[in-house]
Amino acid sequence: MVFYIKNKLISMTGDSFVTDDRGNNCFRIDGKLVSPSRKKRICDMTGKCYYRVRNKLFTFFNKSALIYDAEGKRIARVRRNAFSIKYRVQGYKDEILLQGRIFSGQMQIIRNGEPIGVIRRDFSLIRDAFILETDLEEEVPFLITLVVAVDNIQDDGERD
Repeated sequence: MVFYIKNKLISMTGDSFVTDDRGNNCFRIDGKLVSPSRKKRICDMTGKCYYRVRNKLFTFFNKSALIYDAEGKRIARVRRNAFSIKYRVQGYKDEILLQGRIFSGQMQIIRNGEPIGVIRRDFSLIRDAFILETDLEEEVPFLITLVVAVDNIQDDGERD
């Protein structure tokens, strides 16, 4: 399965939308107008919230984003080491590693030592756009959340 995560061309809140390979809208990502921590909600098209993401404030070398479930319980932390090309997902039920350079091509998503997906940067568009490829349909909302978290961390790093 292939999903396209694209920021809206004009959005003051950082909203995005997710489409499948046939162009059908599948999910939406709702941001906030004023949010120093870049809070975002990952929802289906009916408005059902799956996850929430926000950057951890006051980090210097190890940028990170926090992932919460729909009820607001923290379930994971995505962390990038300033001197590494890896992102680690900490505190989640599985060991997840994102390896590669998303802003120069692609990252592989590895869960418990097994590849489960690929995130690619789509350079053909003016706006931020990513391509998520996976065969795990039940994991799609969480994998989209990982893409949002990595994008948030990268955006936060560019702000420094």
